[in-house]
Amino acid sequence: MGLHTEMRLLLIHWLFPLSLAAAAAVAELTPTPLAKPGCPHVCGNLSIPYPFGTRKGCFLDDNFLITCNATTNKPFLTDGNIEVLDISLDGQLRIFSWAAYDCYDKNGNQLSYFEPWTTLSKFTLSFSRNMFIAVGCDSYAWVRDYWGDTYATGCLSICYTNDSVVNGSCSGIGCCQTSIPKGVKNFNITVTSYNNHTRVMDFNPCSYAFVVEDGIYKFSTLDLVNFQKEGFPVVLDWAIGNKNCKEARKNTTAYACKENSVCLDSDNQPGYLCNCSSGYKGNPYLANGCKGASSAVSLLFVIISFVSWGLQRRKINELKKKNFRDNGGPVLKQLLSKIERTAEKAKIFTEDEVKKATNNFNASQIVGKGGFGIVYKGTLDKKLVAIKKSRFMDHDQIEQFVNEKRKEPTGQDVSKIAIFVCCNAGSSSCTSFSSNPSCCPNQCGNLSISFPFGTKEGCYLNEDFLITCNASNAAFLGITKIEVLNISVQGQLRISIEAAYDCYNEAGNITRRARSILSVPKFPLSYRQNKFTATGCDTSTLIQGKRAHTYATGCVSYCVKHEDVINGSCAGIGCCQTSIPKGVLNFRASVGSFSDHQNVWNFNPCSYAFVVEEKAYDFSVLDLADLRGVTKFPVVLDWAIGNETCSDAQKKPETYACKDNSICHDSDNGPGYRCNCSDGYSGNPYLANGCKGTYAIRLQGYKGDGRKDGIGCTRIKKSHIGIAIGVGIGVIVLLVASSWLYLVLKERKLIKLKEKFFRQNGGFMLKQKLCSPEGTSNATKLFTAEELKRATNNYDESTIIGKAWYEGYEYENFGYCN
Repeated sequence: MGLHTEMRLLLIHWLFPLSLAAAAAVAELTPTPLAKPGCPHVCGNLSIPYPFGTRKGCFLDDNFLITCNATTNKPFLTDGNIEVLDISLDGQLRIFSWAAYDCYDKNGNQLSYFEPWTTLSKFTLSFSRNMFIAVGCDSYAWVRDYWGDTYATGCLSICYTNDSVVNGSCSGIGCCQTSIPKGVKNFNITVTSYNNHTRVMDFNPCSYAFVVEDGIYKFSTLDLVNFQKEGFPVVLDWAIGNKNCKEARKNTTAYACKENSVCLDSDNQPGYLCNCSSGYKGNPYLANGCKGASSAVSLLFVIISFVSWGLQRRKINELKKKNFRDNGGPVLKQLLSKIERTAEKAKIFTEDEVKKATNNFNASQIVGKGGFGIVYKGTLDKKLVAIKKSRFMDHDQIEQFVNEKRKEPTGQDVSKIAIFVCCNAGSSSCTSFSSNPSCCPNQCGNLSISFPFGTKEGCYLNEDFLITCNASNAAFLGITKIEVLNISVQGQLRISIEAAYDCYNEAGNITRRARSILSVPKFPLSYRQNKFTATGCDTSTLIQGKRAHTYATGCVSYCVKHEDVINGSCAGIGCCQTSIPKGVLNFRASVGSFSDHQNVWNFNPCSYAFVVEEKAYDFSVLDLADLRGVTKFPVVLDWAIGNETCSDAQKKPETYACKDNSICHDSDNGPGYRCNCSDGYSGNPYLANGCKGTYAIRLQGYKGDGRKDGIGCTRIKKSHIGIAIGVGIGVIVLLVASSWLYLVLKERKLIKLKEKFFRQNGGFMLKQKLCSPEGTSNATKLFTAEELKRATNNYDESTIIGKAWYEGYEYENFGYCN
């Protein structure tokens, strides 16, 4: 039997049980009953899993009662009027929540008004899955607890013309939104108007406000004229009991998590949740409710992963060798081998060794910079060395480096030994770039300056990109007083802005007050990366256009006790946030108080408001006292080239800014365009030959651009059920194909075996004699084994007519056969 045949049979030997196991695993994924046995599990379109139920004995306790209206077939939470839309065993419950409204006629008279309230006995509003939204161009709305003494938050939306409103944007122009605090069990929604909509009546007669599941509502300009929704789905978080997992486990009788499940503490209320353990699916609140998938699937995953890993490692090793060749490794090696040194032999170090020696090319290790590279100090083989990291690579540079080494005296001091860094077999990729034209300063203090920005004429694209570097090495945007913190060729510019504040003494008198003001000539605030934020427990804040008043938005933050405030939460209790509109070139931020901080002065004497890069600020209860002494915050601006789109700019090659190996993108935050290096390249797309080629390995199961200065690599989440079904089907197909191959090989083997027996038992001799001319006139015929079996009914004993001493059998109709 050949090697390939043996391997196929071996695969069948291993894959057959795995295939059966995979098929069993797929079968086990069939949904199991989620309600208690004998209990109704639907009401209208709602599926009702335990611990919820429609009658006694079917739910865990009264909090989980679902009342099914016999007339409308609609489900309601407990015995109230809150309609239930969906129940998830992950701890979420969707309900229907009404929207508030406030409408006027053209004379400013109120036509209709509705202020809804919702009270929950046990479950809480999900702070991570809901948003509070207001719609209108003369609108101020807030959501608070029913009694108004625990929390309150809100936002305001202002616009003066319909033209300034943008579909899909809810950043304060026609629509505003803010977060929901933790632990909210009841809420009251209020919406009102500053000027009874008299200034915007022709396109916006009403204001609306509502709590809604995040991602469900998308603002449309049509909603300003005719808002057709009466209400929206809202997500509640539910949990079991009032104890955490540790305490609940002590009472085994009442503990709700059954076999093959894990317990998780709720993060939005007292109590806990149960989840099926890894590898199990079903209802963790029912006995034997979590069903497990076969371990054979896991084993198959391990085998496939191991093979994939081996192939990937081989690919990486081949790529490393290719990079070593492509980046001059053999040339360097050949030239270094010709150096005749008396003290020691030349050596090539790996990238990892050089990184370790320079503390990953840390800036503190830099001892010099040149047009072709940066020189670092480091220690290699217990010797102090100078390490030159090239900005780009070519063979002439390598040869020049080696020739320099040849000229050095052999008895030199070890501190003068130089290492030339290039890509070698220790690196999987090589990236080279130049950040600025030669002879242009590329640094101001700690700020790296990349073209199109520059500090002097000839070094920047135009005056919009001028960076002024003062005597103290502080960098400013153009001739303004706006301090620049960071520049990215990806289109972002970080600046520093002062916060607004409003402070009082114990008697309620103002002690100090200031606004936060910004005006930039060209680059708008990033609406994606910034938030307008306010801190305080008696705080109302507003941000608006400085001159033209084209927009206004803000938020409300309220709290009564220091203990109510939660670190890290900016959802209206001590801290509130709202979004920034698109295209903002200037703003004026102000902050005020409802009661001059008299009720909270002992722990919160001031209110603060500021625009800040979203990831740069994390609220702390300490901020209520004095903002921890911080007065400035980082803010991101979006920069772009010119005022034209890509298609228009490309018609003018003499001024078109995107160079070789780059692509153009229209700005989505104001006029102009930006350039990015093409896939497989990195560097500065605004410089000639600034985008250098890179080698990248695309890993299956990941997404992103793989760049440290980009979005990086993120594992793609896959459904376990989808994986199991896919693997199961794939293995079954493989089983069918392998089984067919096995049968073909087996049949072939059997045929050869029959031929062998035919030869060994005189078949050819018999055939030869029967075919000789000496035979009788009656034709003689050879019958096959199958024909003999059929004629004798598979050698049935009833057809025996005689026996011989040599244990042969004589059958009717035929002679004899051994």
